Amino acid sequence: MSEGMNPTAQEFFEEFLAEKAALEAAYHQTSLPMQAKFFSAGYIERTEAWRAAKDIEKFERSEVHGPVAKMYTVHRVGTIQMRQRYQLRLVGEKWEIHAQACICIPCQGTGQHDEKECNFCHGEGWNQLFKDRS
Repeated sequence: MSEGMNPTAQEFFEEFLAEKAALEAAYHQTSLPMQAKFFSAGYIERTEAWRAAKDIEKFERSEVHGPVAKMYTVHRVGTIQMRQRYQLRLVGEKWEIHAQACICIPCQGTGQHDEKECNFCHGEGWNQLFKDRS
């Protein structure tokens, strides 16, 4: 972060990604005893293999326009390359995430599926996961 200054949108977002990855790792460790208690060994083995095939979400690029920004990330889940888009806004002197979307898997972000507008994303290329309406 910039010394003595508020973070840039990218600095804020990279801090978010680092904290998110740490929280996911901590959750995984604390959930192991519960998994051993309730799930079969085969189930645990399969979910551990899925977890091992998943890499952490990484910053890819940003689009910053004054008090609003879009941050794009990429991570792999098995053989699928996932992309996400976060929308940020500056509220006072603090950045906040107010929307999140993931790339549409059927059309791979093109907005087209089977040579017509994708039914899943309605031609947007993104599926909204969360949007603060305020």
